[in-house]
Amino acid sequence: MGKGTVEVPDVSDLLEVDTMLAERIESWTKEWWEQGLQQGEEKGFYLGELQTLQRQLTKRFGPLPESVQVRLSTASREEIERWLDRVLDAHTLDEVFAE
Repeated sequence: MGKGTVEVPDVSDLLEVDTMLAERIESWTKEWWEQGLQQGEEKGFYLGELQTLQRQLTKRFGPLPESVQVRLSTASREEIERWLDRVLDAHTLDEVFAE
């Protein structure tokens, strides 16, 4: 090739690249959608557990103090699960949240 000459790839190569990119984009889109769905399910499960705990605590111990409401709103899923396990056996609200 001489100076200033540009090599143009085969048309079939360009079609293969186009097809490969389209397949990759479709794969990424599906993966992102599935990740979003999974995150939504996890968030929904977390909120359901939180609502259940609040309901059980209120039913068992009466209206919840603001400090407990704040603690619940900032709790991790693991904490909520631990407190759900304790709510049936605890004699006081403090026993539910004891470390």
